[in-house]
Amino acid sequence: MKDVEILRSSINICDLHMARLNTALSGTSHLFPMSPKILENMPDTDLAMLNMLTTRFSSLQDTIGHKIFPLVVELFLEENPSDKSFIDILNKMEKIGALENKELWNKFREIRNSITHEYPDQPEFMCKQLALCAKTSEELISYWQFLKKFINNKVLANYK
Repeated sequence: MKDVEILRSSINICDLHMARLNTALSGTSHLFPMSPKILENMPDTDLAMLNMLTTRFSSLQDTIGHKIFPLVVELFLEENPSDKSFIDILNKMEKIGALENKELWNKFREIRNSITHEYPDQPEFMCKQLALCAKTSEELISYWQFLKKFINNKVLANYK
């Protein structure tokens, strides 16, 4: 039962990341399309919103991948995820219909990796990555909503 409580707690954490990510999307929409000149002269309040955008995108993606996915495999398939590679977990998530395709997840992970670091000497690259993060955030939010529904209907329904 402890894993069920960890899953419920992780769902709440993801919901918080999603809410903050939505706030950041609203607060940064006026910044795109972005140019190096815009980025260079950006007020601190806009920079803080961009920071919230990248941080919450990364946090939501990371929590889903490292907390939610293994718990779904454990509770839904009754398999120990600790003896599986991450690609095995992705394959299982795809097989049970909790992930449309692992390429989508890999895209989220690549974007998270690219926005984790700052590249002050590459402003064009930073602008491109920030725009990609903003665009893909809506996809990540949509996926989270789908996954949460899957979990509530097919995983947690067995643990009421």
